[in-house]
Amino acid sequence: MNRKRNAKKPGLHRLLSARPFRNQAIEVLVRDENRLLLSVPIKPRWWNSRFVRWLVPMNRFRRIELDRRGMHFFDLCDGDRTVADIVATFAETYDLSALEARIAVAAFLGTLIEKGVVALVGTETPAVGRRQERPRNRSG
Repeated sequence: MNRKRNAKKPGLHRLLSARPFRNQAIEVLVRDENRLLLSVPIKPRWWNSRFVRWLVPMNRFRRIELDRRGMHFFDLCDGDRTVADIVATFAETYDLSALEARIAVAAFLGTLIEKGVVALVGTETPAVGRRQERPRNRSG
């Protein structure tokens, strides 16, 4: 069975309350006012072993170039802000509706997570609206 397919996806509230962190292993190669060039280490695989790299030269890093908006998003992923804070910042900065900003941030965040640039650290969903267990009377 494919675990990814059957894994329960987090709810919207949990996603918006999560905090994106930058990958500490990333190296910034070029940074100017219009672009940011990052070097992201590639996760070692069997085909990327030392012996195979000796036979066939392979790069152990992936380069990712971000434009001005991508650079702004990358700077906001500091671990202090939640995804909801980033959505609000993008909506205000780029004159977007809340829905447009949420869609854009979610799509770009998914891309950066896939490429290993950021990691999402979630927080627990509050118990608001959940039905709580009542103690039962067990009198005779």
